[in-house]
Amino acid sequence: MKLCVTLNEVDFVIISKKDFKMENRYEIIIYWDKNDSIFIAEIPELKGCIAHGETDEEALRNVKLIASEWMIIAKEEGWLIPNPKGKYLDLAI
Repeated sequence: MKLCVTLNEVDFVIISKKDFKMENRYEIIIYWDKNDSIFIAEIPELKGCIAHGETDEEALRNVKLIASEWMIIAKEEGWLIPNPKGKYLDLAI
């Protein structure tokens, strides 16, 4: 089972109005891990941004929290934040 969703389709913590378009456009991939019997959610474009949950909804909630924290740390540390280029990205914003 695999579900792709973009952050603009779900609630997400916005760090600043300026970054709204970028932070809401990353692709999230959710899949079932049969070995651990959990759902995994990851944002491939944000290195290490992965979370899990007992349900797909919980995994999605958790990865959104991790993404928000990832962005805060990236900005504090001066990391390069990649532009979203997910499969379903609509560049005409």
